[in-house]
Order: sequence, then C-alpha cells, then structure tokens
Amino acid sequence: MQYFGSFLLLPVFIYMGYIGKGIMKVKRVDNIRDVISKNKIGLSENYAKTLNSIFSEVDKYDSQGNEVNGGDGNLNLKEWKSFCAKVRSEFEDKVANKIITEVLQYNDIKDINPFEDIYEMPADKTYYAHPFVMEIEPEEPVAEPIDKEFTKNSPIKTNNFVDKEKFGKALNNLLKSKGKTDSKLIDLGSDIVDIAGGMSTDPFLVAAISIQESGWGCSPAAKECNNLMGINDYAKAKKKKKHFVPRDYEDNPLASIKTGVNTLDTRVSEGYETFTQVAYSGRYCAKDESAGWENNVLNIANQLRKEYNKLF
Repeated sequence: MQYFGSFLLLPVFIYMGYIGKGIMKVKRVDNIRDVISKNKIGLSENYAKTLNSIFSEVDKYDSQGNEVNGGDGNLNLKEWKSFCAKVRSEFEDKVANKIITEVLQYNDIKDINPFEDIYEMPADKTYYAHPFVMEIEPEEPVAEPIDKEFTKNSPIKTNNFVDKEKFGKALNNLLKSKGKTDSKLIDLGSDIVDIAGGMSTDPFLVAAISIQESGWGCSPAAKECNNLMGINDYAKAKKKKKHFVPRDYEDNPLASIKTGVNTLDTRVSEGYETFTQVAYSGRYCAKDESAGWENNVLNIANQLRKEYNKLF
C-alpha cells in the first residue's frame, strides 16, 4: 500500500491491519510487574507502594481479554489506559510522566505519546505505534500575582514564574510614579527577569537592589557608567573609571545587572540564602549601612510587587 504521509490516515491503516511505510511495530507493554515490583523506576517507598497498588488493581486480564487470577504481569490496551489514568490522577504531573515514560522505555517503546498513539489491532491484540508523534510538551507555566510580601527572611532564590512583560510594565510604572522618567532602568524589566531567572534569583529583589544602588537609575554612576548595581564606589570609579568600572558597563546597561546577579548567586553558595543574611554579610553593602539598605530594598521590592499585581 502506498504511504500518503497523512496522520489522519494512520488509524485507518492500523485498523485494517496494514503496516504502511513509516509505521513500526512495538512490543506489548510487558514486564510491568517486574519493573514496578522491583522499583526500577527509582521512586520513593510510598510512591512505589502506591504504584504497586495501582498495577494490582488494573492487571486482571491477559492479552486476549481473558480474566486471569492475579493478572498476568502485563497490561493489554484497556488495562494500560486505565493504568495511565490512575497514575495521572494519583501522582503530580511530573511524577506521573516519569512513571509512564520509564515503563515504556523498559519495553523499548520510545518517543510516543502513551495517551494517544498506541493502537490495538482487532485481530490479534498487537500494538502498533507510528514514530511521527511529537514529544509531550510540558505545560506552559502560568504567572500569578505575588501575594506574599518580601521580608527579611525572603530567599534570594525563587522558583516563582514571573511574567516578564508584566514585570517590565510594573517597573516602568513604578519609576514613572516617582518621576524617574529618565531612569536608566526604564524598559529593562523584562531583561532583568531573563537574567535573574537564568540563575533562579528573585527578579523583584534584583530590581529593588538595582534601584537602591543606582538612585532609581538616575545616579551619576548609572548615567555615566551604566553601573546599576553598585558594583564599585563611584567616587573611586570617577577617578579611574577603567579600573573600577568594567569597560563593558559603559556600553551595556545590562552588564552590571549580570554582575550583580552573579554576586548574589555567589553569596547564596557561601551560605547567605536569605535577604537579611546577604544584607548583613558585609559582602554586598557595608555592614554599617546594612539596616538602612535592607529596609530600603525591601520597601522598594514590595512597591514593585504591588505594581506587578495590579496588572492581573
């Protein structure tokens, strides 16, 4: 039979029992009992017990649909679909996908969508899958308002997903509300999210530190040297700019942001994980300025948070 390359025709070919070009035969979802009972997937003890219970519940028939006492250790198509549904309802998505993917890989079944692309031949219950399916796309993260206020104990690192477009608008709105329309930080919000997010660093704290260190992006260090994170003392830098402010700062306002984020990352690796620990470490601002610096940055971070939340 000629292969027409149409996804829509594949189920028809399979139902008729033909194996057209581009369709490959794969094994049944066998040996699952062995994979699960010996916990070859590497789950925690509680997860492994739950998975064993699910498998025992669904494994009731052989490949021909005949009921077997205690099951046959394998899953026919109906059992497999039930198994997948129960796994997905019992476990969080990340764990469920790991379980199902690992089970398939132990059977040399790869690069298929186990929820859509396994077909059953009516005659002999053989499974077929075509190799043209896409990998399961991870769900797009959804940004939400930041309800929790920033405090002294707020971590430098975060897993919160921040909408960079909204963050950019929020930062611009905050700067404009303070009359800082000529700030060097205008329109840098989305870049700050990208840079901070690459290091899992909280962009609100990064932006707040930048505002504090650069006088809302309007200090001489910010305006003349693109130093937006207080990396060096401007009085010294003014005399020997090339020695105290890296040259790439002069043409790239994001260079100092990257340096600041890297500095925060280093502080975290040294054990200064919360904002107050960084503030009083003497490793970012002078210790005798820590209290005022800490309060100012937290106040700014919460102002920015409120502007961000208004956009939802």
